[in-house]
Amino acid sequence: MYELVFSKKRVKVSSDHQKMKTEIARVFPGNEKGYDRFLKKEKQRFERMYPCLQKEYSSPTAYLRPVFLKAIPYLSLNSTIYEVLSTYFNKDLLRLTFTFQSKYLGMSAWECPAAFAMIAYIEHKWGIDHVKGGLNKISAAMAKV
Repeated sequence: MYELVFSKKRVKVSSDHQKMKTEIARVFPGNEKGYDRFLKKEKQRFERMYPCLQKEYSSPTAYLRPVFLKAIPYLSLNSTIYEVLSTYFNKDLLRLTFTFQSKYLGMSAWECPAAFAMIAYIEHKWGIDHVKGGLNKISAAMAKV
């Protein structure tokens, strides 16, 4: 998917789970099982949260739907992304490898709600697609239509 460069380490991030585990073992030995836990727990969070993301919330009573109420325990309301990733990984740079997605939301990993840890899971599950030539190519193509 991409490569992260730290001052003394380089991490090649992959959506191929076996490649990612091998990379974690190479760069952050002993944290491979944390990656397995990350995939398992964040999959559970995603599976509970995804149906909620497909609903509209135009009134306060919308939050009382059973699908939302069942998802509440998976929100980890009292934690941040960084805190959640600390339960999977014991190396700070490895945690940062899985937290920078909070920047997509304009937040720091130390402030971003834990529920958004599923963004990193989504990237690792399905990968990332980039527009060849940059996002401006979408606007340019739409202008032609």
